[in-house]
Amino acid sequence: MKESIQLAALLASLVFESSIARATQTTAPMRECPGCSATAMQTMAKNQPVGYAFIYDLAANVIRKYDVYLDSTCGQSPLPQSHSGEGRQTQSASSAPGTDCGSFKAADLVTPVNPDVQDIFNSLRAAWVVNPTLVNTAKATRQGPPINPDTGQPFNLSQVAWDYPQGSYITMKEYIRDDLLGSRLSANSFVPGLGDFIFGVSMSIEGVDVGNPPQVLLVHISLDRGNATVHLDICDANGVCSKWDITIANGQVSNVIYNGTFDVENMMLPSQSGQTPGQLNAWHWQLGTDADHFGQMLGQNAHIQIPIRPGCGQAFHWGLVVARVNGAVDSATWQCVPNN
Repeated sequence: MKESIQLAALLASLVFESSIARATQTTAPMRECPGCSATAMQTMAKNQPVGYAFIYDLAANVIRKYDVYLDSTCGQSPLPQSHSGEGRQTQSASSAPGTDCGSFKAADLVTPVNPDVQDIFNSLRAAWVVNPTLVNTAKATRQGPPINPDTGQPFNLSQVAWDYPQGSYITMKEYIRDDLLGSRLSANSFVPGLGDFIFGVSMSIEGVDVGNPPQVLLVHISLDRGNATVHLDICDANGVCSKWDITIANGQVSNVIYNGTFDVENMMLPSQSGQTPGQLNAWHWQLGTDADHFGQMLGQNAHIQIPIRPGCGQAFHWGLVVARVNGAVDSATWQCVPNN
């Protein structure tokens, strides 16, 4: 009798703990199981915290919802026996019925998937189909600068770097934030899948209803890939790239952060003010043609004469050093830098 009461108490405790966990759940995991069968997805779900969990496969266009809970293997243990007389077995006087218990996680399939979660998955897959790099790494690349609304011509990326933190830099930042990222459609037009990823995924994971109707349970969807910051590179035909971070918080684009403009050899272009990013006063290249292109951009932006690049020999590569007067670039000289 005592053991039966203990067994009932254990089972009730497991059910109670699982129910409480679901009712107070604040985060729901959403994990990919590439190429997985339904059985493999269920196994992955069992490894998630108690509560509702979502397992998906982008290539198969499948997402499933699971109710993860604690279960028990409790059962009656065999009774010890003693032998008496001619082959007769009797229960030992010291033995009594008992329980043999262990607990484990279980995951039950729940249908259908909540509409809010299904929408996130559909957006994620739409972005993945056209731009898997964006979905897998949160990095987007735009080939060809957008049109500067003030000039009607593509933004000059070296000029944007030179103007930082004013001038055409301000125009480009505001244009990215307010126009290019102003809607899902415009962001998709700028970079394939970018609008789906930002507006359909990154901005849609807060306050998501994962409850089992009629219960409403609003949670944060914990996605198994980075989506709080999108790294955006805008590049021109010469391999010069302007790098930006798009940060998402509380269901909106919270900021657009400029990280600098870099040439084809990853040398950061300077700003006239010498502020960060772009505060450097010296650069170096292995290829003379890349050095010439950088020097040409610098000369045009600073309105200075860049001297002719010297021959440095196989043991050296080229360096360019500028001097500033009152913070502004005043002159530039070439150096031959020994190879390491």
